[in-house]
Amino acid sequence: MHLKRTEPITTSLLDIDHYKPVMLRLIFEYFRGVPVKFSATNRTKKVRLADEIDIVKLREELEHCRTLRYTESELAFIARNPSFNEPRFLEFLRNFQLPELLIEKDADSGQFVIEAARSWELASLWETIVLHTETELLSESRLKGLTEQEIAKIYNEGDARLSRKFKLLKPYEGRINIMEFATRRRWSKAWQRHEIERFVAELPGSLLGVSNMKHAYDLGIPSLGTIAHEMFMGVFGIMFDRSNSNCVLESQNKIMELSKKLFGDNFSTILTDTYGTDFFVKSLSLEQWLRWLAYRQDSGDPAECAEKIIAAIVRHGIDPLTKKIVFSDGLTAEKIIELYERFHGRIGVAFGWGTDLGNDLGFPTLSLVMKLVEANGNPTVKLSDNLAKAMGPLWLVEWATIACGYTNTRYEELVY
Repeated sequence: MHLKRTEPITTSLLDIDHYKPVMLRLIFEYFRGVPVKFSATNRTKKVRLADEIDIVKLREELEHCRTLRYTESELAFIARNPSFNEPRFLEFLRNFQLPELLIEKDADSGQFVIEAARSWELASLWETIVLHTETELLSESRLKGLTEQEIAKIYNEGDARLSRKFKLLKPYEGRINIMEFATRRRWSKAWQRHEIERFVAELPGSLLGVSNMKHAYDLGIPSLGTIAHEMFMGVFGIMFDRSNSNCVLESQNKIMELSKKLFGDNFSTILTDTYGTDFFVKSLSLEQWLRWLAYRQDSGDPAECAEKIIAAIVRHGIDPLTKKIVFSDGLTAEKIIELYERFHGRIGVAFGWGTDLGNDLGFPTLSLVMKLVEANGNPTVKLSDNLAKAMGPLWLVEWATIACGYTNTRYEELVY
C-alpha cells in the first residue's frame, strides 16, 4: 500500500464534518454577522508541533483552501438534506469563501498560533480544515526520510490494527451501531478513505454513516452529525452577562429553542457536557427531556455520564429505551464493546469512533482542537466533565463553575 499525496490536502469544501453545516445553518439564520474568534490549540503540550511542521507548507495548504468553492454537484448533495435545503442558505454556500487566517509560530512554546477572526458564518468552517491539515502535515513529517519499504511497513501495521479491531467487533455486527468520526485527527485524507472503505466492506451492518461529507459524497453513504460545543460557547458569548448567573442556562435554552424551531424532528441529538453533565441533567425541563432523543457523551467517565442520563430520564417518567446515548470520547474497539455490554437493553446505544479508528498506525496521537474563544466581544467558556478539557480565561472558568454549581474534580490526561 502506498498513500503518498499528489494533490493539496483539501480539494473540496465538502471535506468537513457534518456538524459544521448543521451549526452553520443555525448561525446563518439567527447569528449572522456576530464577530467571533476561533483559535487552534495543541493540548499535547509536550509535542512542539511547530517544530515538526514547516510553517511555509502549512500556510500554503491553508491558503489554497481559500481558493475553493462549492461545486453545483456538491451543493445538490448538501440540498438533499432537508435541514440544509433552503434557497438563501444554499446561495450563501454557492458564494462562500474561507476568510484569511492568522498563522504564526510561537518560538518559546513550539506551537502554532492559528486564529480566524471574522463574522461567525464565515469563520466557522475553518475548524475541521485547519485540524486535518495539521494532522496530515504531521503524518508526512513522520515519514520524511524513510524508505519505501519502511513506509509500507507503517501502513501494513495500520492495516493490521484495523483488522484486529474489526475482528473484535464482528460478532456484534448489526447490534453495535457506529458513526465514523475521524476527520479532525485523521492520519490523512487517503487513509481515512481507506479505513472507511474497509469498514463498509467488513462491518457494513454496524456502520451508520460517516461525519466527513466528502467521503459520504464520494462513497454514497450517509453523512451524520449534530451540534458541537461551538454552538453553546458562541451563544453564551453573545448572551453573557457577568451580573446574571442564569445567562448560562438562558443561552443553553436558546440553542434548544432555535434548533427545534429551525430543524424540528430532523435534529434530535444534544451534547451533555459543555457546562458539565450534572448541570445539564438538573437544568432540563420535562418538555426538553421529551424533545431530545439522543445524548452525546464527550468527556469524563462515559459510564458515569450514561448512568446520570438514565437516572434523570427515569425520574421524569420516561422509558430510557425510547432514548439513546451516543458515546464519542476516546473510544477504542474494546471500550465500545464494554460500553455496549453494560448499557444495551437499558437505553439505546451508539458510538462516534474517531482518532483510534482513523489515526492508529503506531505513532502517538495529539489532542488538537480549534475552538471558538470569543463571541460578540466576550470570551467563551467550556467546563466539560474532564477539567483537562476546560477552556476559557481563568476568571470566567471560575465564574461559570459557581454559576453552574460545578463540583467535578476529574482531571484526566487527554489521549486524543
